[in-house]
Amino acid sequence: MKKLISIILVFFICLNYIFGEIDISDYEKGKMSGKEKAKSYNSIGYFMMGCLLNWAGFFIALGVDPIAPTDELIGKSDEYITGYMEMYKKEVKAKNISGALVGSLISTGVIIVGGVILVIYVANAAQTATESCLSKILTQAFKNACSKSVIYSLISSGF
Repeated sequence: MKKLISIILVFFICLNYIFGEIDISDYEKGKMSGKEKAKSYNSIGYFMMGCLLNWAGFFIALGVDPIAPTDELIGKSDEYITGYMEMYKKEVKAKNISGALVGSLISTGVIIVGGVILVIYVANAAQTATESCLSKILTQAFKNACSKSVIYSLISSGF
């Protein structure tokens, strides 16, 4: 049993030595840096575009590739720059698409609710107009019927 524990312990020490000494590549450092920079990006413009242009704004966000800031890239290796640009663009594009999607959904909801309210209003207005028109027609018909019956009774009485 002690031998087994010793072998397992030596195995983990060797793994720690092998994997603990590996340095992160410039590419991976660039990716981490690009991801960190993308966290501070605000996609409010794409949200507003989704609100104003509805689904066209969403499709624009799908098609537009963001431009990465290059101020932090001066003096960095090509691998670092590649990792930074790829990760920054990936993260920012996801934020842009998400913002435009939320804006488009809100815009669509407003359109649907507004349409329902408009339909209800038009239906109520049509019902009120119909009732008013029907009331006038019935009132006029009653007046005509009454006046005809008065005239008929006057004629029949021999006036």
